[in-house]
Amino acid sequence: MPHIILTKDVYLKKALSVILQQVPADRKLCIIDIESFRSLGAIFNILKRKLSTDNRQLIFIGGKNVSSRVLEPLVTLYRKSSFIDFRRQLISGRTYTLEYALNHIASCRNLSMLTRKEKKAIFALLDTDDIQTAAVKINLSPKTIYTYTYKIGIKMNLCSILQLRQFIYSEFKLDKESLLDCSFPLKIKSSHSPLRSNPLITPIGLKSLHTMPHDCGIEIISCCSFA
Repeated sequence: MPHIILTKDVYLKKALSVILQQVPADRKLCIIDIESFRSLGAIFNILKRKLSTDNRQLIFIGGKNVSSRVLEPLVTLYRKSSFIDFRRQLISGRTYTLEYALNHIASCRNLSMLTRKEKKAIFALLDTDDIQTAAVKINLSPKTIYTYTYKIGIKMNLCSILQLRQFIYSEFKLDKESLLDCSFPLKIKSSHSPLRSNPLITPIGLKSLHTMPHDCGIEIISCCSFA
């Protein structure tokens, strides 16, 4: 059964395609590039829709966006990881089940790690332009709002009020169907043959792969959007 890559980055997709030729056929992978999605909701929806009847092992690739920070417990690779790290992780590294990943993402989207007062503060920040206005809106002092946002940041792995606003906006303000326009999935037929000896993949970022061998086993499925 082919592997699935969910990313809008053509270079990352091609590089992963080459590495996946070495992955055993029984290790059915779905690789999710978090930066290719605007929100956790988008990731949740596509995983549930595409993999609900498909028993796959999930690998999450983190980046610089807010969603990558919130989902850090699921991330085992980063876009800046070396080729060696990518190869090791894809062939034998830690993976997650669909059920575990969906439960974790749902927990983050539901803000289940926050108290009722912290949730109240976070939505006040979303609806206002500054701390002072947010404090007035929910009858708290600005100092209390700062205290809440500090605690929220620790719980959600966010380091600023700006990141907090970005996360809440992407999850609760953006139209869930207005997602990145990217064709996928790219399904890779597993092969046990070794990689070809060429310097197409650089150690850092996997950004230099521009061509693929004619017999690499890539199978492009019908194009569809992330929506």
